[in-house]
Amino acid sequence: MSNVLRAISAYPKRKKVALSLSIALLGSFSAHSATLNVDGTTESSSGNASYTNTSVSPAIRVTGGGQLTLNHDTTANTNAPTAKAIVVDGNSASSLTVNAPLSIDLGSNTDTVGLRVDKGTFTVMNGGSLVINSTSTGTMGTSAVGVDARDGATVNLGSGAIITTGLAGSELPSGFGIRVQNGSAGANDTKVTANNVQISTGGKESYGLWVWNSVPATGSANTKDGYIILTGENNAIETHGDASHGMATGTTSHGMSHILIGDALAPSSVSVTTHGNGAHGASAAVNTEIVLTGDKQSIVTQGNNAYGIVADASLASSSGVSPTIKIDGNAHRIETSGSQSHAIYVNKGGLVSISNTGTVSGSDSAIKANGADAHAVFAVGQKSSGDRTSVINITQFGGMIESAQGDAFNAQGSAISANLNGVNVSATNGKLINATIVPKSSASGLDGTIGSSVSLIADNASRLVGDVYADIKSSASVSLNNDSVWLGSAQNAKVTTAGGGQWRMTDSSAVTELSNGGVTSFENDPNSPAVTRLFRTLTVSNSLSGNGTFVMRANLQNGSGDRLIVNGTTSGSHTLNVLSDGSQSTHGTERLTLVETADGGGSFTLTSGTVDMGGYTYQLQKEANGKNWQLAAASSGGGNSGSNGGSPTPGGNGGNKAPITSTADAAANFINANYLMSYAETQTLLQRMGELRQDKGQGDFWARGFAGRFDNFAKGQLSGFNMNYHGFQLGSDIRLDAQDNDIYLGVMFGASNASQSYKQGDGGLNAQSFGAYASYMDASGLYFDGLIKYSRMKNSFNVTDSSSQRVSGDDSSNGFSASLEAGKRFYFSPDADGVYLEPQAQLSFSYQDDMTIKASNGLIIDTDAYHSTLGRVSALVGYSANSGMPVNVYLKTGYVTELDGRVSYRLNDAKESHVNRGGWWNNGIGVTTQLNNQHSFYLDAESSTGHRFNQRQINAGYRFSF
Repeated sequence: MSNVLRAISAYPKRKKVALSLSIALLGSFSAHSATLNVDGTTESSSGNASYTNTSVSPAIRVTGGGQLTLNHDTTANTNAPTAKAIVVDGNSASSLTVNAPLSIDLGSNTDTVGLRVDKGTFTVMNGGSLVINSTSTGTMGTSAVGVDARDGATVNLGSGAIITTGLAGSELPSGFGIRVQNGSAGANDTKVTANNVQISTGGKESYGLWVWNSVPATGSANTKDGYIILTGENNAIETHGDASHGMATGTTSHGMSHILIGDALAPSSVSVTTHGNGAHGASAAVNTEIVLTGDKQSIVTQGNNAYGIVADASLASSSGVSPTIKIDGNAHRIETSGSQSHAIYVNKGGLVSISNTGTVSGSDSAIKANGADAHAVFAVGQKSSGDRTSVINITQFGGMIESAQGDAFNAQGSAISANLNGVNVSATNGKLINATIVPKSSASGLDGTIGSSVSLIADNASRLVGDVYADIKSSASVSLNNDSVWLGSAQNAKVTTAGGGQWRMTDSSAVTELSNGGVTSFENDPNSPAVTRLFRTLTVSNSLSGNGTFVMRANLQNGSGDRLIVNGTTSGSHTLNVLSDGSQSTHGTERLTLVETADGGGSFTLTSGTVDMGGYTYQLQKEANGKNWQLAAASSGGGNSGSNGGSPTPGGNGGNKAPITSTADAAANFINANYLMSYAETQTLLQRMGELRQDKGQGDFWARGFAGRFDNFAKGQLSGFNMNYHGFQLGSDIRLDAQDNDIYLGVMFGASNASQSYKQGDGGLNAQSFGAYASYMDASGLYFDGLIKYSRMKNSFNVTDSSSQRVSGDDSSNGFSASLEAGKRFYFSPDADGVYLEPQAQLSFSYQDDMTIKASNGLIIDTDAYHSTLGRVSALVGYSANSGMPVNVYLKTGYVTELDGRVSYRLNDAKESHVNRGGWWNNGIGVTTQLNNQHSFYLDAESSTGHRFNQRQINAGYRFSF
């Protein structure tokens, strides 16, 4: 049940009282008089009454300048087709005033009229009310007319009037809720006013509101206008039937037809709903206007070819005024659901203007077309220069403009302008803008010669979705301001981005002008780029200006990528944000053109200075022709020698090959991290077990802890990094007596952790190791110490690439190492006490398995297994005191050299090599002591300074002898 029918069902029933009136009471009476007839006299009701028409007369009639006042409940009935319930006519002095409830019951009769006022006046005062009800249905005859005002009539329906003409499903045509017809020369304006009126119609071609100056006058100057004026915020119109419009103004040859909902002083609103094919919400023809002033205007249609609002000037004469529809207020709703049911449609010279300045809490403005081939905003105008131009102007704050299966804005030989503030506009299955000439209507016809103009200005984070197209005679422009975003492609358009505005291209595009003060992205979403897509070209035919950013993608591996081509003039300073791609198999020598200009104007730079492709870094440079810009190997120097400290800047090979990326650098530096950790874990006999010469126990349990820092310097392609580390080792052994010599056999376990600090991120290393050792010591002070060890190392990194994206990777590897140390202590006193000198030598061999690191950006780094052979020659100078609590204090110095250390690695199959050969000095100071012949402690600190790195480390240990 419609809202109007529900309102009727709730209207209180009134007792019908039969009233027999004499000729003396009512004045003149004839054989054809109405049940209640006031002719030239002034009368008022004396009680509740019910009147019914006769076969030839209405139930109530006021004529000849008569005046009737109804002060009591009154019912006017019709009992036959073509009957009229109430008629006020004769001249402008005839009037009917209603001060009490008035009910007009037309029953199920066809061709009936509830209230007709012709030149007279009908007024419902504050104490009165009006209900008109028709239940007509069927297929024969016509539907009912609720209110019919003609030729200078003045009708005020008061507040809360309810008008129902016909039932839903009726096939009867030509029903009207309120109809205004004007046209007699010299007549007054015909006007119907109502406050919060409820109207429902049923039947084909049955309108809620209809204004039509249908009778042409001799001279247009003498023809007055027709008006329907609604006030209040609860007006509702609902129609049921094909071609049954909610509000309509007919083609007028003289005078003007007006439907006004509110005004600037009394903003009002109306809810219009139509059910049926070809049933428009609001339809204006030549010399007419429909103006809605106030918030929350609602127009909804449900049917094919049922437009939300339509201004059609197809029948206009040269002197006729173009039809106009205006909506001025916030939170409007215009929505259609049928095939080819455009939300807003202007034809051959109409004008539609929709404007709001803000939003209403809980409500957003909406212009929506949901059906097949239905456009949200559609204008058809000039086919040739003599035709009228159709114009649509929209200013909207918040909400949406949407076409589910058509275009958001379609213009044919017409002009559309939209200022959008925080509005979502989408045409997911059509175009955002489609600007063309008027196409030929048949195969033998001719296309139009006048193009269209469509302009969208998006502000305050508006979001636009859909492609833009303009033919050769038309123009389309999109301006994106203050964080507004457009997702779509363009053909023959003008585009402006500013204040954080973004154009996100979905396909190759061609524009006449591009003023890029924001972002033009070749990516659908630069914040979340698609894994794969076709490369795109943006061609600018006339001019490129601005100081914005282009987001692009390139494939140096295949020599392809996005491209910006400017055939006209280029100005401004532009940045290219080229997305990095670690999956490419590059070699550091590729080149690729990204920008082509005709005049060499403007300047272009990379947002981050460089871009990562595969395992290498590239920069943007101007080509030799002075016009184009290309990606080429980034500048690289010979790298840091590392002799004076740890500069974090990446080194280079000094040639034309690009330096490696931060991802490649961090992953390949697993080699160095593992190498350094292996060196840090390598201990001397003294560091592992303390001073054995002071103890003759049968077995030992020992623990060692260490912590330190490496400053690793750049060399070759790998950059320097800092590494902090710490770890511990535990072991146990037994002592075997061999005459005057001691032999120790033991096992050990160790664990260590390290963190690397790169320029673009950090890394981590966890290591565990197991080993066995044997030590020999004779009475002369000579000793040998051998160790074999298995280790498991797990590496990880997390860095930022040139596109400011986080990239991570990890892998694990196995390692083996063995070392042999020898030394002999020489005392300067015969009792083996006091000052001594102890030369030492050590040879260490280590092997670390190969690794495959799959970085999250697609780069694959393969490192070969590497071998390290370290040789150490050193000496201790110390003082040993064996009496009381034994103490040994020493200084040490030595030279360590890497005898092997060559390794290769590949960046997506591009081979690189790294060498760790070189030497360094190792110096330290330490002390050992023993308590109660069982507890031994030692502490030493050492530093290394050399060709590859600097090191600072502290060692502490404890041994328990039993």
